[in-house]
Amino acid sequence: MHLVNEILGRIRIVLGAMLLAFLGRDRFYLLAQGDGLTARICRAFAEHPYVTKQITGFKEINADINCERRSLASLEIYKGDSLAGWADTDRDRVGDGHLPLLQQMRSIVVPRVEATIEQNGTKMKTIVEIGVGNGDVIAYLADKYPQHHFVGVDLSVKTAEQLYPGKPNLEFKGGYALEMLENGSLKGDIVFGSSTFVVFPPKELVSYFQGLRRSGYTDIILVDPLTRRFTVNGAGPAFSKHMALGMWGHNYTGYFEKYGFKVSHFEVVNYVGHTKRPVVFFQLAHGKL
Repeated sequence: MHLVNEILGRIRIVLGAMLLAFLGRDRFYLLAQGDGLTARICRAFAEHPYVTKQITGFKEINADINCERRSLASLEIYKGDSLAGWADTDRDRVGDGHLPLLQQMRSIVVPRVEATIEQNGTKMKTIVEIGVGNGDVIAYLADKYPQHHFVGVDLSVKTAEQLYPGKPNLEFKGGYALEMLENGSLKGDIVFGSSTFVVFPPKELVSYFQGLRRSGYTDIILVDPLTRRFTVNGAGPAFSKHMALGMWGHNYTGYFEKYGFKVSHFEVVNYVGHTKRPVVFFQLAHGKL
């Protein structure tokens, strides 16, 4: 009996590895949250000690499979950090600061946001960026569209407030964006994010989409890297352990459609220009009610 169980266990591991290769990480871990034989096969593979050590690497990431709010990995990795995701050191020394703002990779989202604002005119008055970093992108948009109100959100907005004080149509909110969506303090028309939503584990991402829908947003524009092997400021792994270890690499199409947003734009962007990461592939998704 022991031998039979061992053989079945090995078969489940092999089948799990095949599913991971076929589905990709995001769909694989979403499937692992369900019921039935396939979900059990996925969990058997994901929870195997060797896989945990070699692929997921951190126990808190395993806990994040069922995490519906701020992930344990994110809580740990952001502890004590200024959270200026696009830091001055990255721009000036090892990033793409040698390029004008609109040629930098964090600005891939800008043309899509501009087009949405211009297509809708004054109907859309509030534009929100989740994961605002140091505020460069949203400050640029606020200057270009003074008739609209812009809100930049991040766990910390200290750097952004220091760099861009006193703009009448721009405000920064420090804290957890999902809580703001749930308590009604982050309502708007357009929401966008750049290299932000990719760090959310699947259930947290679903919570965000639910919150955005309830808060009245009609347009969601997201840009995130598809590659997950890079360093921050040339030293150490990426801020997100999920991203650094290849845990999440969200394909947003299914999330948009599940909550009523039609995906009107979806493509892979090949970015060239970063001194440390000369070629980065991004996904750009625009969901619209």
